[in-house]
Amino acid sequence: MLSQIRELDLARIDDWVEQLAKGTPDPVAATQDVGLVPSHSPEPCKPAPRRKYRETIVLGEKLISQGKVAAVTIAGRQGTRLASNGPNGDLPISPIKQETLFRLFAETIQTVTR
Repeated sequence: MLSQIRELDLARIDDWVEQLAKGTPDPVAATQDVGLVPSHSPEPCKPAPRRKYRETIVLGEKLISQGKVAAVTIAGRQGTRLASNGPNGDLPISPIKQETLFRLFAETIQTVTR
């Protein structure tokens, strides 16, 4: 991945933002029925893994509050199947405030670091 980053023509960033993040949806993708994806809890069902999961959450929150953890959000795909030309994380997913996934991640990270 690092070699791919080095190969990027960073002088074109403004063009990419304009085309990919601010562009209009592809009319073909916009007509597709995307449907809902089932949601599952990340917490394990069995007692031993569930206990380890909870211990990991407590440890993670402690380390984050001490400023010992860094967070990186990576957008893996374009949102073309979701009628968007931008990254999936830039789509409004919050039902009331219409906030993006990136914003929700950032706010969560900001909240737990206080």
